[in-house]
Amino acid sequence: VQARLARILGCKIKHFPDSYLGMPLTHKKLDFTVWNALLERVNSKLLSWKGLLISQ
Repeated sequence: VQARLARILGCKIKHFPDSYLGMPLTHKKLDFTVWNALLERVNSKLLSWKGLLISQ
């Protein structure tokens, strides 16, 4: 049934843990290291955008 629905909908079957937009999708609570890595990536993006805006 699962494979048939995936074929009809045109999607892939994946198993946990997987990720979406760089964040792990899981039924478990994420620990500090995962959140810290995400915050570092967001901070890096914000700093680069700030640099682009200042240089204009």
